[in-house]
Amino acid sequence: MHFVTVENVRAGLALVDYFNHVGIESRIDTATTPATIFLRNPDDVESAQKILEEFLRDPGQEKFLLASWQTGDSTLKVEGNSSAGTSLLKSMFSRVGGLTVFVALFCVVVFIAQNGAGDSSSLLNLGFPLTASSLLSGQELWRLITPMFLHFTLAHIAFNLMWWWVFAGDIEKKQSALHLLLVTLIVALCSNVAQFIVTGPNFGGLSGVVYGLLGYCWILGRRSPHLGITVQASTMRFMVLWLVLCYTDVVSEIVGPIANAAHTVGLVAGVLCGVTVSFFGKSDHSE
Repeated sequence: MHFVTVENVRAGLALVDYFNHVGIESRIDTATTPATIFLRNPDDVESAQKILEEFLRDPGQEKFLLASWQTGDSTLKVEGNSSAGTSLLKSMFSRVGGLTVFVALFCVVVFIAQNGAGDSSSLLNLGFPLTASSLLSGQELWRLITPMFLHFTLAHIAFNLMWWWVFAGDIEKKQSALHLLLVTLIVALCSNVAQFIVTGPNFGGLSGVVYGLLGYCWILGRRSPHLGITVQASTMRFMVLWLVLCYTDVVSEIVGPIANAAHTVGLVAGVLCGVTVSFFGKSDHSE
């Protein structure tokens, strides 16, 4: 049945993705302008209307963005209005701050240098110190943090940057760039040192930090809801399931070695950061 017409086709696609994600069967007809969204079951109209109202208030919410990643139809072609794509791009960038963008771009530049230009110097300059003695000497201390910028496959960097954009953007916009910087540095340090202890210096990636930001956001969502930082239950389940699966041979045989220690310690470090911030935040909020 006909539900609503939409001028912004890309926004309509995102809305349909979310409908299908939550069990409201729907489709969008882009052959006409404006595009038309149809619902399969008339009993879903009331639920769909509530979601539509929430979507119109804030179409850039995490749950709508993630639904497009998880259930979007990549075969669908959108013709015409290029301003719709520009609007979606603006929406994506409006939900993040400068630090979030800088880290993402730096990771991309390093990845291109490593894998496209064949520049091995990034591994030497950004990788973790090779030995415990060089670590204890106190030289090149930045290398305790900089392995977070190293990625070895396209899937590796795409997965990490997607979640970095979601969690880091939320922290930077709803708290501050300083909060994001401090949590990132603490989590990166803890997760990198843990991975070095377990496997040695040959590792890299933003995933330890991503798990730390996940834990941080999850705790703040539960203990400091006034901040507006939340993690959807489905997102938390997926990330924890992935964390557990990464300890099995099933995943490692497909994608190669995985920094499990960095993931686990990063998550714990992020949770502890969240508990600390929420404790002092509650004190400030109650005055």
